Amino acid sequence: MKLLCAILFSVFILTVECETSYALAGDLGFFGGVSEGRRLPKTIETLTTGEARTESNPNQPRAFVYKEMIFLSGRPVEFTGLIEMTGAAGVTGPNGSYTQQFSVYASPGTEPGANIERTVVFNINYRTRGNELIKDYTLQDWTETITLDGETFALDTGQSGFDVSIIEHNAPGITYYRGDVSRRAVYTSNDERYTLDSSDAFYGYNCAWSASETHRTDVTLLAPYWQTQYQIRPSATVSKSLEYTSNEPEAIGFEGNYKEVIHRDAGLKYDILQPALIYPDQPPTGGAFITQRNTFEQLASTDLSFLKGSAAYEDISRLYAMQILEGDPKFYAPDQSITRAQFVTALVKAVKLPVQTLAAETRGRKAQSPPIVFPDVLPTRPDYPYIMSAYRNGVAFGRDFGTFYADEPIERQEAFTIIIRALGLSGLGQPAPAFADDDAISSWAKRDLSAAKRLGIIKPYSDGSIRPHNMISKAEAAALLTGMTDYMRACLPANYSDHLVNYTL
Repeated sequence: MKLLCAILFSVFILTVECETSYALAGDLGFFGGVSEGRRLPKTIETLTTGEARTESNPNQPRAFVYKEMIFLSGRPVEFTGLIEMTGAAGVTGPNGSYTQQFSVYASPGTEPGANIERTVVFNINYRTRGNELIKDYTLQDWTETITLDGETFALDTGQSGFDVSIIEHNAPGITYYRGDVSRRAVYTSNDERYTLDSSDAFYGYNCAWSASETHRTDVTLLAPYWQTQYQIRPSATVSKSLEYTSNEPEAIGFEGNYKEVIHRDAGLKYDILQPALIYPDQPPTGGAFITQRNTFEQLASTDLSFLKGSAAYEDISRLYAMQILEGDPKFYAPDQSITRAQFVTALVKAVKLPVQTLAAETRGRKAQSPPIVFPDVLPTRPDYPYIMSAYRNGVAFGRDFGTFYADEPIERQEAFTIIIRALGLSGLGQPAPAFADDDAISSWAKRDLSAAKRLGIIKPYSDGSIRPHNMISKAEAAALLTGMTDYMRACLPANYSDHLVNYTL
């Protein structure tokens, strides 16, 4: 997968040379189990509701199918039920607090061999610093009863504790987060004590094309006459793939069209590092999975027959299907240079940055006139809202003397820098030289181009150069933008899910 991702995002350079349910933090719970996670919104839902990356009402209760492995008997027993989150889930200012409740319970109408009745209430204090949000969870209440093979394990609340801390990095096109959980659960059964100590590190992200959350939980369970150690790796991932289907009937008004397929995968794997003495022959590995069906959305077809035979045909077709490119395709001449405004507009659509209408831009302003940041980007331009969105989100700025140069061709270093900023990956760049013509790269672009090279997003030419001031054709821009969306669809989920789930001590 790592090689595939490098190929997906280096396709632009190769072309030049050769020619939601979102699985947001907490949706899996903090107990070593896994939920199905939220789904990604379909394009039509985003267009009709305007809600691309958030729920319309985050205070609504959210319940998901949930699975957890219970080891209190000395062997893993699977529990299947529901996890529900209630209480405020939104941040309304730079600093503040809110309360949230997590409940785990059996699905209605089922008679499981193992059952969990759990309610955990946190007070969440949050603070912001720049584009980062830090959340600290303080335990307010925790009640829990586990029934296993007719035996009841009751939580001793006085001896148990729970801490969660999360940091979110809000890049323009992606929200990344990581967190840590420390939990001690002391249970009593028939006057005997069972102490479960766990530490959990988890990672996740969400964007328009995919979302993933993966935990790595290390557990030590001390029972009256035995103990066991194990590691659990729950993961939930959702992603959109783009597939083309040719029509079978000959007498139909269009040859075929693209469809988006929303894939959802959720499950957990475990490794028993020290088996309980009472079950010495217990298999050392296992897992549990939540079966989910794929969903589909048909995308509109566009007549691009005049481009057939062109190397850019597929890339441009995909961008029109995703509505990243719009209007008459005959004006998207592959050999022409793409302007700064055209590239920025397409990128804003590709990562689905929020775009304000002119009414929103002027709301609360005394003069009721839209802001003019760049003298050559006036509100009368159709691309004004997109350029302003890129500016507000720190993706694109002007050139000399505050002018955007909207209708000038975009340089290679500008295009790559805008991509890296949108993905929020500038921090991976190094100040050391990365290319043979490093001296030709503008100082503001060096770190972003270094990050792009490190991630396999770009590769130098055969002479080691990057040619930062060369212009980009529309064909090359289409390859770069489709490569970026493919990276967000496939490579990010692989990085967050496959790598961490397959990791073991």
